Amino acid sequence: MQVTFPSRNVGNEDLSIRAVRADCGCVAIDGTEDWLHPGEEGAISLRVALTERRGPFAKHVFVQSNDSVNPSLRLRIQGLVMCQKAIVEDKLAFGTITPGTKADRYLLVRDPGDGSLRILGCEAKIDSVAGQGCGGEVTISASGRPWRSDGVFENSPAGRKSRGRPGDYVVNASILIESSRRAGQIEGELKIAVHADGVRREVILPVSGCVEGTVTARPAALLINVAGEENKDVTREIVIVSADPITIKEVVVEDVPVTVSFQSNPIPTLRVVCTPELVGARNVEGELTCRTTDGREVVIPCQIIQVDPATSEPVK
Repeated sequence: MQVTFPSRNVGNEDLSIRAVRADCGCVAIDGTEDWLHPGEEGAISLRVALTERRGPFAKHVFVQSNDSVNPSLRLRIQGLVMCQKAIVEDKLAFGTITPGTKADRYLLVRDPGDGSLRILGCEAKIDSVAGQGCGGEVTISASGRPWRSDGVFENSPAGRKSRGRPGDYVVNASILIESSRRAGQIEGELKIAVHADGVRREVILPVSGCVEGTVTARPAALLINVAGEENKDVTREIVIVSADPITIKEVVVEDVPVTVSFQSNPIPTLRVVCTPELVGARNVEGELTCRTTDGREVVIPCQIIQVDPATSEPVK
């Protein structure tokens, strides 16, 4: 298992990372920076060997530095290791989803061999669609039941089949996209609470999918830094992506002082222009909504900031 702890020097002097050590030989230090200048960011990369472990675990890593306030920092790694290969899949992938049509996927949960397996509960949620909140436009549910002897089912978009055995359980997950107005790549998670070998465990699987015929933006969010640009306009471009040809109808701007022009051919593109003098001494947040002639849309969060790139601090 790979673990990364981000780091940042928030002081005014160079930070020296003198040593990084773990309290267990199962934790290996893959890499870290020796020095971080003021405002500089880095990371401590760790690798935890869990092959022979099962159940809850907690490990500590100690970081020593020249920080006069906190020269020794303790990092904690904790988690829960399920029975090896208890769940056949390592993710819940729905593939391409048609708006208005419910899609189903199945996961096979293996019994450890003694008939002790029970599914205590399933909880599924969708965090975002195309990097944005999805409101009530996406619903997902999941439930578990014992495997039946006639149960041969498709458990992946590629059509891979799974067959259980006595004592196994099946988790059925369903997703419904109400509309494709806010659509794109789907991200979420599925939690399955399992009781086996006399121990209660919980496993979390990532949920993924993509709404058929949807429109997305690259970048998905727009960040404009106008520090040092007081005497000229700042221009950014956003590419609108779709699997099928689209024509941009309009772009609605909310709460940000920018002007937007667009083209549909050869590549659907938005050209966003910000005049720094209209921003003033403040940070501004809003959004751009790009609509197509066939009724689809993508919402692009937009933030205008004033940050000094040398110090990573707001300009005063």
